[in-house]
Amino acid sequence: MKKIIYSCLLITILLMVSGCSYKKDNIIIYNTKNIIKITIKTQSRNDSTLKYTENENKIIEIVNYINGLELKKTRKNPNEYTGMTYTIIFDFDDATSIEYDHFGNMFFREAGKGWKEMLYSQAEEFESIYKSLDNK
Repeated sequence: MKKIIYSCLLITILLMVSGCSYKKDNIIIYNTKNIIKITIKTQSRNDSTLKYTENENKIIEIVNYINGLELKKTRKNPNEYTGMTYTIIFDFDDATSIEYDHFGNMFFREAGKGWKEMLYSQAEEFESIYKSLDNK
């Protein structure tokens, strides 16, 4: 019985050391008060659309969505997948901005940084948020 327990413990430790465990690598947006506008561009093979919001409640909803994503580093290559790309642009009151890419209900990243994988169930939620925004 002790051998079984030690074997299970050893396997668990090996999985943790080898990186097979789920490691969150989330993005956190801290200050919603300084965000004056969020613009979302979509790109697919057949369509390109621009939507935006300056509504404080919608800004908070989008920030909460991004803050709630369970992201993990991935070795998957987004170029091997197809799907809609949303570019989410946060404009701040100090004239700076940050961009995020939300791709194919599977990948998310801060623009210019490495892709992270997200849960499909969470990625699906963004479509309803997007549909509720105004066209530009």
